[in-house]
Amino acid sequence: MAGKNRHFFNITFIISINVIILFLFYSCAVKGMPSGGPPDKTPPTIISTFPTPDSTGVKNLSVIRFEFSESMNEGSIANTIFISPPLKFKAEWQSDDELEIQLQDSLKADQTYVIVLGANIRDLRSNKLAESYQLAFATGDKIDHGKIYGTVYNLARNQTYTLFAYKLTSDTIRFNKNTPDYVSQSGENGNFVLNYLSNGLYRIFAVEDQNNNLMIDSDFEMIAIPHRDVRLDSISKEFKGLNFQPTKIDTLPPKLTNIRSISNKLTQLRLSEKIVLPQLSQIQIKDSLTLDTAKVLAVSRNIEADNILEVYTSILDSGKVYLCSIKAFRDSTGNTANDTIQSFTASRPAKKDSFQVVTILPADSAWNVYPSPVIYFETNQPLDKSSLGENFSVSFKSGKAVKGKIEFPSAFEAYFKPEVLLPLDSVFVLKADLSKIRNVWSDSLADSVVIRYFKISNGDDYGEITGNIFSPDSSNLNFEIDAVKFGNKEKYHQQVKQKTDYKMIYIPDGQYKMHIFQDLDSNNVFSPGSLYPFNYSEPFTVGTDTIKVRKRWETSGVNLYLPE
Repeated sequence: MAGKNRHFFNITFIISINVIILFLFYSCAVKGMPSGGPPDKTPPTIISTFPTPDSTGVKNLSVIRFEFSESMNEGSIANTIFISPPLKFKAEWQSDDELEIQLQDSLKADQTYVIVLGANIRDLRSNKLAESYQLAFATGDKIDHGKIYGTVYNLARNQTYTLFAYKLTSDTIRFNKNTPDYVSQSGENGNFVLNYLSNGLYRIFAVEDQNNNLMIDSDFEMIAIPHRDVRLDSISKEFKGLNFQPTKIDTLPPKLTNIRSISNKLTQLRLSEKIVLPQLSQIQIKDSLTLDTAKVLAVSRNIEADNILEVYTSILDSGKVYLCSIKAFRDSTGNTANDTIQSFTASRPAKKDSFQVVTILPADSAWNVYPSPVIYFETNQPLDKSSLGENFSVSFKSGKAVKGKIEFPSAFEAYFKPEVLLPLDSVFVLKADLSKIRNVWSDSLADSVVIRYFKISNGDDYGEITGNIFSPDSSNLNFEIDAVKFGNKEKYHQQVKQKTDYKMIYIPDGQYKMHIFQDLDSNNVFSPGSLYPFNYSEPFTVGTDTIKVRKRWETSGVNLYLPE
């Protein structure tokens, strides 16, 4: 009996061993993502190509092959392969690490071709290529070696843009009709290189290209316009510093889509997009029968939707039909709409709210106020601007008035901006006579006077940044500089006009990146350029170095270089 048990045990043991061996064999044989161990974060690489890089004299080529260092996610190649100049092709995987591109067009004689594999191609662990890969070969006896380097800024994490390079051989190129002559993609941190370019003059765009049609569809895609064209020749075969900042290039004029009466004093105008806040004279409201004109008292943007204008008027007759006309309204890119008229029926009176103060800044007895303080006044109803200007003031404790101007960013808000920086460690008095400040319907605020004292910081909590500005264009010395703080993205701004050195004061402790653009049109905001008519963007630079600011310390030698 004992012998039978031993025999049974031996058979069972042998079977178990065989099962384990078979399991290990098949486990090793199956390709896929390994389990256990540290996560694989190594980007895949391309270890061989056909033809080999920089081959010349290539004739009758029908397929191009790439071998990767590891198994790849086969679906990740969708919309990531580009050939310059453009050729029709079909891409197929021959194995999980070998990609074949089958050409469907004939090659031109004496031409350098570039195949770009976009940085979004991923392995089975979703690791992307570190940057786009470019393979060049020539049908002639030489390879073109022109290069253009640059960066696309303000991209989201893992976002890529496509670079369209057009060779400017004539003035007839329509950038929304022609495909580019060369294509590349931005990689890590938005950096890109257009490689293997022939000599010539190029205009280059960074394009979102959502539909991957190699066209500039500015109606729905973000694009970035260059600050200059680039010429490559036998002397200058490389160009560095072509920076891009994507924006929505709007070519369509705004439209008035709907009018809605909220009350007999408030009418909302819904537009197809945000527009430049119109002057009161641009809007007229008339009785549709008598053509009597209602007075337009204030215009403001809706807080929740900036494409809605709120028009405050004298009291309309509820139930009557009125005509609203808006003249020459335009969007931020200058597209101007035709004069528009629509009718609406006046609504009933709204429930009456008392006219009240919402916010006054600085707070009373604020004793460590930033040297460039926010002096702010806000109410719950549209303000009569003249009554505020006459009854709101800032003065030294001695009673001497602080010179400045009041700006109205909306119908409800006002900022007082001193002409000069307020002296450090000084006490100031803010005074608002609420009994004389009125809304546009002549209602006054509370029958009282607000008096607030505040003291400017002594400056010990702040540092300074100084340096020089280097610009190839000395004919225009208008610059706008921002020190942007890491973490909370706070911005500290400095305008520099007619000089090439700068000094930014009252900068809090922290680490910063410097941004600068050359304000060629002197409108104090970055101009991204336009397609039709074509206008270049303004030159700009985003600093690569981190600037450390410390209290009571000047961080000097922070020089800013604008691109060529």
